[in-house]
Amino acid sequence: MFWRVVLVVMIGGLAAGCYGPVPVQPFAESRTPPDLASRFFQPEGWAWGFIQVGSNPPQRYGVVSTWRVPRATIIILPDTQDCTEAWFETATDLTHRRYSVWVLDRASECGSGRIRAPSDRVDVASFAPDIAAVKALLRIVVRPNGDTPVILLGQGQGAILALSAVETGLKVDGLVLSSPSMKSTAEWRPWSQSTPDAFQSAKTHDPWRGHVTQSWMTANPDLRGSGPSSRWLRQATQFDQDARRNAKGLGLTTLILSPGPALTKDLDLCGAIGTCSLIPLIDARPALSLEQDTWRGPWLDAIVRFIAVKADAARRVGPDRNAPAIPSVPSPLSEDQRSKDTISGSDQNSDL
Repeated sequence: MFWRVVLVVMIGGLAAGCYGPVPVQPFAESRTPPDLASRFFQPEGWAWGFIQVGSNPPQRYGVVSTWRVPRATIIILPDTQDCTEAWFETATDLTHRRYSVWVLDRASECGSGRIRAPSDRVDVASFAPDIAAVKALLRIVVRPNGDTPVILLGQGQGAILALSAVETGLKVDGLVLSSPSMKSTAEWRPWSQSTPDAFQSAKTHDPWRGHVTQSWMTANPDLRGSGPSSRWLRQATQFDQDARRNAKGLGLTTLILSPGPALTKDLDLCGAIGTCSLIPLIDARPALSLEQDTWRGPWLDAIVRFIAVKADAARRVGPDRNAPAIPSVPSPLSEDQRSKDTISGSDQNSDL
């Protein structure tokens, strides 16, 4: 009887340690998985850091720059459960075009600290720390010089975070929203190696890029995430609605990249912003940075063209500096192009 009582107390203590309000420390210097192709490796010159606002857990960021004077600074906000490591290939592509690239992990995800265990569950009290971290990263760490344009790029839920940050006062020169209507992920279940990756979840047609995040999480347990809490999901819905409602008249030059045909939500958002262009990538799936080259190529080209216009304008002097530039992307789609509100190739991406 004595040992049975002791055993019950120990199990209770372990349960409290795993699921109670015990903070989980941030993590950097991830180990490269053995099954990755070299194009997915950490870019040369990559550096890690942490940004902490108030009593919120630290959030991890990474940075890499071109060896020449950068033509623009790009801050990337990934989708939920989409770690910085999944953006290494894109960061390399952008630095080859003479851009500096910063990637910020979301609060309570990937290499960022957690407010409580289990560490593979995404759970935050609000999205305010995410917004505060984006602003602090730009103001305290990036510290733009006023001459090099700053572009904010958000993917999926990160696109809504980027939009909200700008709406609440973040000053950048351009905004890129990639798949802003991407459907939220399923609620948390404990992580395992059999957890579906982005390819198996029909977020991309590419089995290699679709497995990148899963590979990094397998090799680095501290990065693992297998879904948000019910509280996170409720807040994400409200967060999305608020961001779209507050977008009217935003006035910031914005590019929306949407897995096509374009969703009504994306068209309405672009129309509300006003100074916005939308490019639908027909038949693409929503994880555009991880898509096959058929869709990722045009996605990357559109982003580069958008940034190049800003970089060219920044190099002008005198009265020409603020002169309107030649549009780099098509104008927003008209109403008659709203053929349907479903995306070909995946049930995951419906706008229902």
